[in-house]
Amino acid sequence: MLKRYDESSSTNIELLDEASRALQFNRDVLQTALDQLEQGITVFDGNFRLASWNKQFRNILNLPSKMGQAGLPFSEVVREIAHRNELDKFDADGEKLGEKLINQSDSWQLELPNTKEVLEISTSPMPEGGIVVTWNNITQRVKADEALKEANETLEGRVEERTRELEQAKLFADQANASKTKFLAAAGHDILQPLNAARLYSATFMERMNATKNTELADNISKSLDSVEEILGSILAISRLDTANPEISLSEFPLDNITKQLQIEFEPIAESEGLKLKFVHSSIWVYSDRALLRRLLQNLISNALKFTETGTVLVGSKHYGDQVSLEVFDTGIGIHEEEKEQIFGEFMRLNNMPNKVPGLGLGLSIVERISKLLGLNVELDSTPQKGTHFKVLLERAKAKVITKKVQVTPRKRKLGQLTGTTVLCIDNEVTILKGMSALLEEWGCVVSTAQGLNEAIKHINGNLGLPDLILADYHLEDTTGIEVYQSLIETIGKPLPGVLITADRSEEVKLLAENAGLSLLSKPVKPAALRALVSQNKKRPIAAE
Repeated sequence: MLKRYDESSSTNIELLDEASRALQFNRDVLQTALDQLEQGITVFDGNFRLASWNKQFRNILNLPSKMGQAGLPFSEVVREIAHRNELDKFDADGEKLGEKLINQSDSWQLELPNTKEVLEISTSPMPEGGIVVTWNNITQRVKADEALKEANETLEGRVEERTRELEQAKLFADQANASKTKFLAAAGHDILQPLNAARLYSATFMERMNATKNTELADNISKSLDSVEEILGSILAISRLDTANPEISLSEFPLDNITKQLQIEFEPIAESEGLKLKFVHSSIWVYSDRALLRRLLQNLISNALKFTETGTVLVGSKHYGDQVSLEVFDTGIGIHEEEKEQIFGEFMRLNNMPNKVPGLGLGLSIVERISKLLGLNVELDSTPQKGTHFKVLLERAKAKVITKKVQVTPRKRKLGQLTGTTVLCIDNEVTILKGMSALLEEWGCVVSTAQGLNEAIKHINGNLGLPDLILADYHLEDTTGIEVYQSLIETIGKPLPGVLITADRSEEVKLLAENAGLSLLSKPVKPAALRALVSQNKKRPIAAE
């Protein structure tokens, strides 16, 4: 029986040894696995004594080997962590660290003052009491995040800086463009004034050289001035259209207000080129910008006359319901199919263009810009050597009854019957007055000149009497030609025919002239247009108000 007991005890001892070895093996395997982790691991049992840990725990927190002993109290471990990493400078005995390790359920970060390394710490409770704490060194990740953040901020800063630079550059460009336009508009009078004087003297020269060997020379001078005028006019027009926010003044007006003015302007030009220029007038009203539409049609007519060597240019309109079709026909050289898209470009000149055609090729470019600005559709139909047809579709407006304060019944006269016509010219520049006087006197007119209101009144009260026509420059010394004209009318007590001469092509000036009952003549003055206006106004009957 004792023998059996001894055998049983030996077996039990062997079983215990085997179990102990298996347990140790499992603990070794577990410890090996824990040591392979990058994070530090510490396990505190229900009595908050160190039960398990790995080598990364001591490495990360710079702890001595004595901190790798089972059974160490939680408070002692925390105190050593605080001391070794200089946390005790801010946290006496690591009390705050200990409280946070026990109570903080979410992961949190701790920067070690001595090494500036950043740890991510997580605490998890165990079912039977105690806690598991993981210590993860995330210094490189934090630095990478900070570097990325700094790079993003730098990039955002550079983007913002570049955006500011672009906005500033755009602002400077807009200001420069506005300044250029403002300068050209303000300087328009001064730019065209000497050209206007040159044209007047050139026209006088041509009158005096009639039927002499110098006639061709005088004609060449006049054509050169025509080219300069066209180029300047195109530059001024494009500068106004190229502003950031071009002014558009939409209104309802009769289409004839434009076509009749253009007829006076272009008939002498067509006649000098041996062409027929026909206008089909109508009572149709349209809704558009009067000044811009006039410029568009002006360029289409000018273009038609340039490219028509023989035949006719016809200007008219048709209406289709709520739309009006403004059309220009010519019997000119025509446009080839492959050139139809190109002709609206700047500085575009056709391959079959006659050598006599002056200009830079800006006319149809201005038509294109104005049509886009006003939202108009310009249609083109052309056959080489047969002619071209332009069509512009406009919005039709309801016709209104216009009541004029001064009604004038013009009397038709032949163009050459100007002898004895009395004209009062008002301009603040002596050179212009001399040029205007010389030209009008060549036509047989009796001319008086004045630089302002007082001189004009003296002439009317003196030998001149009531003139047949008043020609007034818009820009005078301290006033305008409109104001001087209106003051003369008030002084005389009777309405007199008047023409306002100006380099200002704005809609505002056109409306002011129209409201004052004045015809409008643009600088540089075309002699033929001036002669036509003088002829129309010579001794015409005037109805009292």
